[in-house]
Amino acid sequence: MEFQPPRYRSLLIAGLGAVGRAMCVLGQELLASFERVVAVDRLPLPPFVRLPKRIVFEQWDITDGLRLGHLLDRLPQPVLFANLCVGVDNLVLRRLLADRDAAYLDAACSAPEGVNEVRFSRMMPYSLTPVDSLRPQWLCWGINPGLVELVARRLIHQAKEPGPFSVTVFEHDEIHTADTDNGRVAVGWCCDSLIEEVMESPTFFVAGGREIEDTAPGARPVTARWNGAAVPSRLVGHEDIWNLGRLPEVRDAAFVYGLHPRIMAVFDTGEVAEAKERFYVPPPQEPVYGHERVAVQVSGQDGWRQTLLWQEDHHQTWRRFGCNAVQYQTAKAVLFALLLMHRTPLGELAGNHTASSLPLGPEAWPLLDACLQGLAIRWQDASFLSLSCSPDIF
Repeated sequence: MEFQPPRYRSLLIAGLGAVGRAMCVLGQELLASFERVVAVDRLPLPPFVRLPKRIVFEQWDITDGLRLGHLLDRLPQPVLFANLCVGVDNLVLRRLLADRDAAYLDAACSAPEGVNEVRFSRMMPYSLTPVDSLRPQWLCWGINPGLVELVARRLIHQAKEPGPFSVTVFEHDEIHTADTDNGRVAVGWCCDSLIEEVMESPTFFVAGGREIEDTAPGARPVTARWNGAAVPSRLVGHEDIWNLGRLPEVRDAAFVYGLHPRIMAVFDTGEVAEAKERFYVPPPQEPVYGHERVAVQVSGQDGWRQTLLWQEDHHQTWRRFGCNAVQYQTAKAVLFALLLMHRTPLGELAGNHTASSLPLGPEAWPLLDACLQGLAIRWQDASFLSLSCSPDIF
């Protein structure tokens, strides 16, 4: 496989929150390969935001099907639609695009419009509903979900045994600010989504080939060990765990998520209202500190184990790009998916695909590596971390 000429003439970005804005800054070389780039958000741009000049911003609700149709009609075809919105019904958007010359990409699952659903056992089947479309539709393509699934598949591909395998995604986000006196607590991404994921959605994981979902709301407390250091964490339901659990060679899958003690202390109260009042995403002018670490660990049956880590420094990322490391990694992962769709043969594959279901032959891995290298996405061997979780999940 090799890079191909640009496939799409227009890029439509739906949702220009912190990740969308970071993507516009970090992906200027890729975005320059489109004739037109339009970003749509229902909220006005914050006064501190300066988008690259070639990106046209429009303020309206992307779920307005009539207006979306008018925009698509006037954009050069074909169009690549990147949905970064939170709280919209992704399936509705996918169906609106199905008979148009437009490919689709999103970064998370969703629930039906107007339905207050937080269980991954309900959201994922709905979000992955097949849609017969003229162009490919890629679902749940961020870092996790998304990139971590490809990393797990790569490690499984390299294993010298047939499996089955256990996959654990570990994340440790140390984001914090210097100010501790005002009662507010800094987080790295959308406050409402973080609260829903940790405090409202029940724990979901795969063990022994079976899907296990708690009945009580909120993710189970667990303790992760990073190179011997105890990190209070939560066993969180996640799209990538659902997707990985569908691979025939994966027997177990789980996501272990630890954050700064200030954030964990709010989780421990169990008070959603308090979390909504205290959590905030620091604006670009406020310095942030700590590391963001995402690790994928794959274990076999005979003691074989391999771990890869992608780590970024919040403060260095903030100083260089004006965003935190969570926003940086997520934006880079979305750009990676866009690059695959736009410039590689994988973007020609018809159908609906997650990072776990995308057909990948041996020839695909060198091209994936080239895309990662071109975007400065650096996964490193991290077996030395001896990552583990207690109590034992599997």
